[in-house]
Amino acid sequence: MASRSGVTSTRARIKLRRILTETDARIKPVMQDAANNLLKQIIERVPTDTGNLKNNITAKVAKNGLSAEVGIRGKKAKRAAYYGRFVEFGTKGKDGASRTAAQPFMEPAWDSEKPKIINDVERVIRKAVKEASNK
Repeated sequence: MASRSGVTSTRARIKLRRILTETDARIKPVMQDAANNLLKQIIERVPTDTGNLKNNITAKVAKNGLSAEVGIRGKKAKRAAYYGRFVEFGTKGKDGASRTAAQPFMEPAWDSEKPKIINDVERVIRKAVKEASNK
């Protein structure tokens, strides 16, 4: 009985490794497309005065392809476009009255792209699991 469970767990480990390999190979291009699409949506929505804020919004996908960052990234960009949060959320004066109205550009872009991103990632994972399971 012990040897049989050892064989089963070995097969399971092999299958799981195959699934991880298939998923890793397929997920990075999907994440890159998702990050680029989100970046495009943000840039289309950002209010433009000098163009500084727009020029400091970038996208980067992690080497493993499992995560991505889109926004004002890096010390230099954060210093140059520190006011992005004030544009996104607005500001209030000392008396609580609104000084500048919020002009959201990141949140609406994320809200519009999120369902597509989730769907694309789930589709790739399902396909990778199915193909790796059939091998």
